[in-house]
Amino acid sequence: MYQSPRILLFGNNQKTNKNHIDKWRQIGFSLIEMIIVIAIIGLILPAIFGIIFSIIQQQKRIYVLQEIKRQGDNALVTMETIIKNNAVFICGDQECGDKKCFSSNERFLSTQKGKDFYFSDKNNDYFQFYQSSKSPSTIASNSARLTNPIDLTSSNVKIDNFNIECFRSADYSPPIINLNFKISYQYDPSIYMDYKTRIKMKSY
Repeated sequence: MYQSPRILLFGNNQKTNKNHIDKWRQIGFSLIEMIIVIAIIGLILPAIFGIIFSIIQQQKRIYVLQEIKRQGDNALVTMETIIKNNAVFICGDQECGDKKCFSSNERFLSTQKGKDFYFSDKNNDYFQFYQSSKSPSTIASNSARLTNPIDLTSSNVKIDNFNIECFRSADYSPPIINLNFKISYQYDPSIYMDYKTRIKMKSY
């Protein structure tokens, strides 16, 4: 039976449209599938953000520890170098009228975080190291040649438990200095390092 080309064309278009609709139905997502995907993403994202936050916190802690160690090492090396190269006597006052650890079996411990502990150099000038009263506290250096004390640590860190003492085991041996302190991050006291060293003075 004869059909006009127009009717044939229309019929082919209907078939093509149906095929397209069926194809989209096959590759598309249903509402339930979309809800499941969103729920899974909602569970995964907090875990991902938690991991990222933990990594950032670890990196911050590492940086802070590096800064604490840098300042602690610098302060310790400075004190050791100055004491070894310049200290002749240990005194309980600036004029060095009260010499400490001058004879065998003598021990002297600072009771004021280093403020009552003095060294005397070859020119009879005093110098000292102590925990300052600033907030946050620092390790300060003072001497007869300085107009004002100098801080060996910055305000980013805090110094606690600064102790300095000397002892002498025999008359022929030089005094030994025990020095220790705690250095922590000013904004997070849980991040800290403890320093402890022993310095042997020169024999004169």
